[in-house]
Amino acid sequence: MKSAGFIFLICLVLLSVNSAAQVNHKIDSLETILNGATGTRKVDILNQLAGETLNISPEKARQLAQQALVLSEPLIYDYGKAKAHQNLAVVFEMTGDYKDAFDEDSTALKIFRRIDDKAGTANIINHIGILHDLQGDYTSALNAYYESLEIKKKLDDQAGIAKSYNNIGIIYDELTNYVKALDYYLKSLRIREKIGNKYEIGGSYNNIGIVHEEQGNYDKALEYYFKALELYRGAGSRVDIARAYDNIGEVYRQQKKYGKALQMNLAGLAIYQDLKNTYGLAQVTEDISAVYKDQDEYEEALKYARRSLDLYKSLGDKLGQAYLYNTIGQISLLQKKTKQAISYLDKSLAFAEEVQAKDIIRDSYKGLSQLFAQVDEFQKSLMYYQRYDSLKEILFNLIG
Repeated sequence: MKSAGFIFLICLVLLSVNSAAQVNHKIDSLETILNGATGTRKVDILNQLAGETLNISPEKARQLAQQALVLSEPLIYDYGKAKAHQNLAVVFEMTGDYKDAFDEDSTALKIFRRIDDKAGTANIINHIGILHDLQGDYTSALNAYYESLEIKKKLDDQAGIAKSYNNIGIIYDELTNYVKALDYYLKSLRIREKIGNKYEIGGSYNNIGIVHEEQGNYDKALEYYFKALELYRGAGSRVDIARAYDNIGEVYRQQKKYGKALQMNLAGLAIYQDLKNTYGLAQVTEDISAVYKDQDEYEEALKYARRSLDLYKSLGDKLGQAYLYNTIGQISLLQKKTKQAISYLDKSLAFAEEVQAKDIIRDSYKGLSQLFAQVDEFQKSLMYYQRYDSLKEILFNLIG
């Protein structure tokens, strides 16, 4: 569910170290300290461990955050409770459970506001923006990012300002306003370079690569993706390494280098399987489907698309289901399987309307227009084309 590559969305807690060995050493140190910790100190360590573990094992991070939450209750430790809810929100986001993620964010936000923790408030609002973005609600996402940015500016939180610039850039990117997207990505990169956080510099490289890919500058895109991959390897963030592989694979697909594309996709797939990262598996199988579709191997494309759809269903991710129903509908359209195409495109439209994913609604209109033209029902074809054209214009002009 991405226009070109995996966009680097800045979540709440990210790795900030330079090697896998350092990551493991920090986790080992925290676990050692945890053994002798009690009270609020133990809650804090559990939350730190959850944060360090997020990109390595979301399930373990969930367990640690739950432990922190349970322990903080009898201690009446509001900050510890808020941090636990914050970590849980990121876990649910990573597994595509957006409703629970919103609920956790809402709880954390109330607590942070009650205890007047402005930094915590800004981070939660930023993550709420991410959740809106993932569901295609770009206006709400942008409003959240700007609200978070203003708090971070008052705090003179340079790293936080960089994150907000990055995420604002993502919205412009998704709305194909590449000039503004690149402007915000570069603002973010300049701050990150001053700070020296290599992992987040990798995130900027990734997103700049996406802008180049979307404009067809494939060599430039690969340059940035490989630079990002090198920094992710240094940080030991396996989930981001997998995403980088998939992004590189996407460029190779665009270049019609299908063997290389599959090689990269499968490398990402192996990591996601090892991490048991269902959301990542859903996305990479979706991209493998696209490789086969481009080679007119429709049955193989359908196999992977349906596998991706099943994964999104297991997550309860309606946005993912909307996208995959559209994908299967488009493949069925190419196969001239009219009834099957109508069924899947209608399902895509229904799910997209439920979660207000305007970009998928637009694509469903386009597919239905093409479908009815194919069977000579030109009045219906024109109706859906007009809806498609109107929504396309709205999305294009959503942000001036």
